[in-house]
Amino acid sequence: MTRFLTRAEARKLDETAMKDYGIAGTVLMENAGAAVAREALSAFRETGSEKVVVICGRGNNGGDGFVAARHLLSHGIPTSVFLLCRKEDLHSPSDALTNLAILQRMAIRGFAPEVVELPTVESLSRLSDELSRRAVVIDSILGTGLTGDVREPAASGIEVLNSSGAFVISVDIPSGLDADEGVPLGEAVRADVTVTFVGEKAGFAKASARKYLGRVVVAEIGCGFLLRE
Repeated sequence: MTRFLTRAEARKLDETAMKDYGIAGTVLMENAGAAVAREALSAFRETGSEKVVVICGRGNNGGDGFVAARHLLSHGIPTSVFLLCRKEDLHSPSDALTNLAILQRMAIRGFAPEVVELPTVESLSRLSDELSRRAVVIDSILGTGLTGDVREPAASGIEVLNSSGAFVISVDIPSGLDADEGVPLGEAVRADVTVTFVGEKAGFAKASARKYLGRVVVAEIGCGFLLRE
């Protein structure tokens, strides 16, 4: 039986895993990013793409993207990473910032590309150029916590992504989709695959969500036992 989680339930699940069981947020993020990377690796091979492009936002959803990028680079997959804000806009300290720092250290040693900052609508032309090549895209811009309309530059970034024709894998939820209602909050990514964590989100059950979700993969990240307590 499919278990659907509201935004509040998903947040509570993470909090319980960390506070009551001592599962570090970095562990949950590592497991989430690794699950996304597995789907991206499969899509990269099946579509004959040239590279993987990871588009990250400033929150934990973006952190999952940083982890996925590291795993793909470790498999020798050409991978570009774009951040839709400035690096200093990430919360500090945070698990996302921890994983960004790892990528930056990899880049210094020549194992990873630079994390390219795209903090304005005008800067998105670089992303558009990148997506003109045959690519698998990981959408890790916005997560389940979104409640208001998507702001810039994320809104325009989603438009660029949707018009690119790329194969898109969304992290936990297509960016811009309301986790509870399954409707776009302004702009929303149209994914080919959505890798969601622990359980499907409540909005996924709504007919309005279907054209955004693509194939839904439920990934266990180490706290699924909480649903069976």
